[in-house]
Amino acid sequence: MRILFDALGLPPYGGAKTSALGWIRGVAEIGAEHQYYTLVSNPETALGPLSNLQQIVAPWSGRLRVRLWAQLRIPRIARTLRVDLVHFTKNHASFFVPCPSVLTINDLNRLHYPAMFSPIDVFYWKTLQRALFRDTNRIIAISENTKRDLMHFYALRPERIEVIYPGISSRFHDRDATADDARRVLQKYGIRKPYVLSVGGMAMHKNVRTALRAFCSLLSRGELTDHAFVVVGERFHTHNDERLLELAAPYVDQHRVTFAGVVDDEDLPTVYAEASLLVYPSLYEGFGIVPLEAMASGVPVLASQAGSLPEVLGDAAYTVEDATDVDAFAVGMLKLLTDSRIHGQYRERGLENVSRFSWSRTAQQTLELYDRLVETCARR
Repeated sequence: MRILFDALGLPPYGGAKTSALGWIRGVAEIGAEHQYYTLVSNPETALGPLSNLQQIVAPWSGRLRVRLWAQLRIPRIARTLRVDLVHFTKNHASFFVPCPSVLTINDLNRLHYPAMFSPIDVFYWKTLQRALFRDTNRIIAISENTKRDLMHFYALRPERIEVIYPGISSRFHDRDATADDARRVLQKYGIRKPYVLSVGGMAMHKNVRTALRAFCSLLSRGELTDHAFVVVGERFHTHNDERLLELAAPYVDQHRVTFAGVVDDEDLPTVYAEASLLVYPSLYEGFGIVPLEAMASGVPVLASQAGSLPEVLGDAAYTVEDATDVDAFAVGMLKLLTDSRIHGQYRERGLENVSRFSWSRTAQQTLELYDRLVETCARR
């Protein structure tokens, strides 16, 4: 087969980029007999070594301009390359594609929490996205929870939706960094051990403020005074929770709260692995790559029960039912950081749970979907 991936407009970092590139690479490696083309906004080094994959860089930049370019050009590119199928890897698709198409949906947080996103984004998901679903042959939901959301918000038939979990990169559990390597990485980002880790930036729906309030309440009571709270991720989201900066202000100079910013991909496994605990109080998740990466790194996870997190994490994480319950998160932090038995128990559960998610399994299921879809469409 000849497959065209749309990976336009990927953010510079984060779960959406990790998932899209991991998906493409996994499919190209497992289905090595096929030819692949990938539309990207910038060259992606993670895809460079693949001999059966050609990157096509869009000439337009900017979020809205690149989506307009996609609507105008993808049908023509698909015809020119004579592709058998187009796979749109991150929520957006194009009309008038001249072959079978697949669309991956990561989450529907703009419909769950519209006030936390731009009006243009919300309008798109309420109107154009509905039309694009009608024009797409199959939809990949990255969790059963996301599938239920698609059926709820768009009344899509369940047989049109295929649930395929993303994988987790082996680099998180195959880390071979020395103690000196780890010290250099932590020093690079101003991180001091021991620390509680939050990964994913400061977006409102990530709800980092609840976890930070819990941590600060423990400090004020004289608990966990040897620990720091580290936030990884930049303030790039449309609606960031600027209250975090005010809340953290009394503790930043004491190195009790650190905003580490963006961590380079090659350093992220070390930043995970050196943490005492990952805390993830998200208000909604379509999947939950971050807590799984922490589990793969051997780090216990304290998380909310929002969205797909119960499905993905199961009993491998210490979970809090109400994502905004500061006291419950404080209790969870204290238990996981002061009781070595509980800490070890959740560490082992996490390592076992993450074995369910691999890019080879994701790729195999995706290729089987391609085969069925192309064969079905050919018979019509």
